[in-house]
Amino acid sequence: MYKYFLGIDISKDSFDFCFTDETEKVLYKDHYQMDMTDFTKLSDYLAPFSKDEILIVMEATGIYHLTLLSYLLEQELNVSVVNPLFIHAFTKSMTIRKTKTDAKDAHIISIFAKRNYTTIRLSSASDIETIKPIVREKEKLTNQISAIKTDIKSIVNQVFPEMLKNTNIFLKSSLNLLLQAPSKRIIRNLKEKKIASYLSCDTKRGAKPKVDAKEILLMAKNSIGINNQSLEKILVSKIKQLNFLQTQLDEFNKTIEQFVDKHHNNDIDLLTSIAGVGKPSAASFLTELGDINNFATYKQLTAFIGTDPTIYQSGTSVNVKGSISKRGNSHLRRTLWHMARAATVWNTTLKEYYDKKRSEGKTFKQSVIAVANKLIRIIFSMLKNNTKFDTNFSNLAIKSASI
Repeated sequence: MYKYFLGIDISKDSFDFCFTDETEKVLYKDHYQMDMTDFTKLSDYLAPFSKDEILIVMEATGIYHLTLLSYLLEQELNVSVVNPLFIHAFTKSMTIRKTKTDAKDAHIISIFAKRNYTTIRLSSASDIETIKPIVREKEKLTNQISAIKTDIKSIVNQVFPEMLKNTNIFLKSSLNLLLQAPSKRIIRNLKEKKIASYLSCDTKRGAKPKVDAKEILLMAKNSIGINNQSLEKILVSKIKQLNFLQTQLDEFNKTIEQFVDKHHNNDIDLLTSIAGVGKPSAASFLTELGDINNFATYKQLTAFIGTDPTIYQSGTSVNVKGSISKRGNSHLRRTLWHMARAATVWNTTLKEYYDKKRSEGKTFKQSVIAVANKLIRIIFSMLKNNTKFDTNFSNLAIKSASI
């Protein structure tokens, strides 16, 4: 089918490529810039060859490969984006390289393309039209929100510690009160009715504060909090920042939900059948994962995520498992971690597995990672077989995932 193979190694501002034939002979290689002028030069070089006879392979590089990928797809060329771990494993199987250059990497990728073209999945326009940037921005927002909440708790602990101890200050009602009256000094001078009006803004079911306006007023009058107007101003600023970021987060969640409803609706139903896995986590996981058919085994998926163990070989100590490799997709790994932690609480089967690991002397982190890897095997089998989770599924998943 293919007679020519183009391997591309991409960096932030440039790319190296190597063009070989079916005998793996190098026909042409060069170093180009990531701009339209050099994109066109590459296209012009390939023009005399039949598009159907060319396979182009590049490594996934976060966002850096997307512009070139988009251009090549517009030229209706056959392009595949490959997990760098596959290229790395292929390179090790060929030779132990003492030197590493982008030009050599491009040559290796072209040989990889030639020897694996029958199993390589071609990319399409849908690989460009991805929601990943929003998913990753959502992750950043979540971290920012967590940091701001920590700051808010620290300030409230100084200006009105009793409120921090006796109610959830992150309810909309509590935040609104602190926004209008950011200390015990101000609250103690308010009327009970005024405090109640600030608290009444949150009508969500089950979102009422643990204490009412009368109790908050009493706490303020007897509070040991300090009087510091600078801290009050900072607290107001922090609450405004939190409200803004939360609004942005809600908008991103809505966009992500609309995307997964359109592209992964069935898969979302499968993943959320696992007790402890909510729709936001499932959506983030599927967006980062892409097509499950890119992975032939659950071990490949584990390596892609980066929860596979590292292996040490030294003297008489051979194949001793160390910590996880962390070589894979860090965004996917963080999402999986949160899913695994939730599953240890809400999913009976996975909680039993977690408790078993703890009873064997594993640390908290080791036990959660064990659950995460078990979850990978389960999810792999569920998505491959279009099957929902049930109480007996985890054992079946391990068997089917290893086929």
